[in-house]
Formats: sequence, C-alpha cells, structure tokens
Amino acid sequence: MNDPATFGIEDAVHENGSLVACSLSGRAFLSLGAELFALEPHLYTVRLVAVQPYIEELAACPHVARLRALSLRGNRLGDDRMKLLLDSPQMLALRELDLRGNNLSATMLAEVMAWAGDRCRVVA
Repeated sequence: MNDPATFGIEDAVHENGSLVACSLSGRAFLSLGAELFALEPHLYTVRLVAVQPYIEELAACPHVARLRALSLRGNRLGDDRMKLLLDSPQMLALRELDLRGNNLSATMLAEVMAWAGDRCRVVA
C-alpha cells in the first residue's frame, strides 16, 4: 500500500505535503494503522467512524498512542465503552478528544473531564 486512498481516508488535511489529519473507519485504523503511519508519519489527528464494535481493540491499539487528537464524534458510545478507553494507557498522549454525539451520562462526562485534567481538551 503506497496510497492513502487505499485506507478509505476521507476529509484529508495536508500540511507541507504530509497527511496530518483524516477520517477513516475504526476497522481500517485498527487493521491498517501500522501501514498508514509508515506511509504518513506526520498523521496526528484522526476521526474514527463506525468504531463502536471495536472499542476493546481500540483501547489496546498502540497506534492510538501516536495521536494527539482523536474524534469519536457520533459513535454513540455509552459509559461502559468510554470507561474502556479511559483505562487505556494508549489514550494518555491525546491532547484533544471529541466526544460529541455519544451517549455518555453526566457522571461519565465528569469522569472524562477528571481524566483529561489540564493535559487534554475534551469536546462533548
């Protein structure tokens, strides 16, 4: 694979000729992430769509630790799925997390905000 289009990338953002942000399916990110980062090492912002069935895999995925911003907008994640992500050490490198369009309780949102502290901006 030598073309980012083969990953099903949408909403690509380039800076200085490098892909720095995009949207793609959760399945593509999980299964092709190593190849994607080898091709586009400056990628640091990803929006994942259709990722809800793969949250356990996402929580364990080492590619997440390479990201600075992750959007899970519109995935309809519930508290249990969000808790799996918050417990993941892979998420600690994030500086921005977009959770709009999910099904999180006020209690979970408070937990997310406590997890984020001053190091990660949360959009909910």
